[in-house]
Amino acid sequence: MIQLPVSELARIINASTAGGHGHISGVGTDSRDIKQGQCFFAIRGENFDGHDFVNTALCGGAACAVVDRRYNHQPSPKILTVTDTVKALGQLAKHYRRSRPFKVIAITGSVGKTTARHIIAAVLARKFKIHQSPANFNNSIGLPLTLLGAEADCEIIIAELGTNSPGEIEVLSKTASPDIAVVTAVKPAHLAGFETFEHLLAEKLSIAKGLRTGGMLILPAELTQSPQCPKGDFTVAAIPPMPEDMVFSDKGSNFTLAGRKMTLPLAGAGNVANVVVAWAVCSSLGIEADDFAEAIGLLKPIKMRTEIVEYADI
Repeated sequence: MIQLPVSELARIINASTAGGHGHISGVGTDSRDIKQGQCFFAIRGENFDGHDFVNTALCGGAACAVVDRRYNHQPSPKILTVTDTVKALGQLAKHYRRSRPFKVIAITGSVGKTTARHIIAAVLARKFKIHQSPANFNNSIGLPLTLLGAEADCEIIIAELGTNSPGEIEVLSKTASPDIAVVTAVKPAHLAGFETFEHLLAEKLSIAKGLRTGGMLILPAELTQSPQCPKGDFTVAAIPPMPEDMVFSDKGSNFTLAGRKMTLPLAGAGNVANVVVAWAVCSSLGIEADDFAEAIGLLKPIKMRTEIVEYADI
């Protein structure tokens, strides 16, 4: 997780301060979970205002708190004031991401983001030191927290990018600056903030706008042939087709992928699709089919995602 002097934090997020000293070791936005030495970012939300809990966080051991200009307080070296605390959190995450050598895999799409992330993490953890979103942390708060939570010696971060309105994914992608960007699928879902499906498609494909030079954009095959397919200083790769020999049981499936027979202990064709996405990512990082098959064979059910729950004889 990020560690730096409070004075350096203030410089990065362009905060005014009464002259803070000391260091931070990590950040948080929930005063109940703040640990000793962390920085508390006070976020104004729909249901709660983090500014109401600044004193709680500081009394709980926070090294400092970042607040906006509407917060009335006595001058204190532990209070850093910015115009917008959410944007400041993003600035800090962007700085940390660029100051470390780890790779970032960013995943978006209408379906499959969270499960694909879990599968990719389970496979890559056998070879690399990885860090992934602790949940579906895929917005302007969750993504920075994911990046800032990575240890300094992390090799790969796997993050989700979501959207509710046009422009969000581009901002998130430019914060994460991914080496690999993935669009799992684009379906007519979550359309409330978009005029048409085409607007939603453009939003998902804007993940390419933050891609690092020489990076890889992984898309459903039909999108690689679309006029809307992004172009730039990166490689575009297609997600492989679904296996033709899928055999399903009530607990999972068997199929052949990359010439290797595989057993997946997650139910449904949708999870096979998630495995195919994961293979596209993992194979690009040097994972062999045998190692991939072994890893997915050991996957645990993912809570609230095609989870099978048994009650007596039901």
